[in-house]
Amino acid sequence: LYNACQALFQSGDEVIIFSPYWVSFPDFVSVTGAKPIFVNTDPARQFEPVMDDLKAKITSRTKGIIINSPSNPTGGVWSDEAVLKVLEIAETAGVWVFSDECYEQLTYDRTYISTAMLGKNAEKVLTFQSCSKTYAMTGWRIGYTAGDEKVIKAMGKLQGQSTSCPSSIAQVAAIEALIGDQSEVTIMRNVFKKRRDYIVTRLNEMNGVHCDTPGGAFYVFPDFSSYMGDDRNIQSSNDLSMYLLEQKAVVTVAGKAFGSDGNVRFSYAASDEDLARAMDLVEETLKELE
Repeated sequence: LYNACQALFQSGDEVIIFSPYWVSFPDFVSVTGAKPIFVNTDPARQFEPVMDDLKAKITSRTKGIIINSPSNPTGGVWSDEAVLKVLEIAETAGVWVFSDECYEQLTYDRTYISTAMLGKNAEKVLTFQSCSKTYAMTGWRIGYTAGDEKVIKAMGKLQGQSTSCPSSIAQVAAIEALIGDQSEVTIMRNVFKKRRDYIVTRLNEMNGVHCDTPGGAFYVFPDFSSYMGDDRNIQSSNDLSMYLLEQKAVVTVAGKAFGSDGNVRFSYAASDEDLARAMDLVEETLKELE
């Protein structure tokens, strides 16, 4: 995705990013000289875009829109209708759509359809994939992109002169993961769904916490804003995350890093026992802070 930004954007351009966002997206855009433009989303609707806000922020300088569904950090999965609306807006504006689909195999409540398969203008969509999430291959560093041939060639030039290529061992491992038996993916998805349901239930049982049920990935992004404020010991998501880490040894990521300071990201890519213990400690912490 970084290479694609380098290939397509330059100083004076604007690129739409939906908030909350993956932490790297604004930097990917900024280092090209382009300006990230943030669009609001609706937590009650899987963090789908607020379409009026999107339309208002499209200008003659807009050159791209970055979609991340299923999302890191929220776990939100947009409906096909929401994706189509974004594609229609992009087509009217004549801009590129980047679709980060690294979590496509980790959707729990419906069948996922790739962005490029939904719209009429697939040649202006770049699809980004990874072996890191579906196959738990984070350390192997294998990702790939599908899209316009000229853009892919430009990305290849950048890649070839920066990091060259992944190791041959990682490439062979990725091929085996992609073409091999996929039953383990189904098993993992079912386990994650169970953990998602558990952690959402536990969080919503805590006083002053609201957590919508995400449709994918392995994150939840609950709202803890009722525990934050100038008149409290906890004034921000950073404060809450550090308190949980230092006092309870519970690791989270502050929502401020993703552009949403009232929230905290939890990963449920952990054992059932660790999740249960973590939720007990979070509940204990909130009682201390009331």
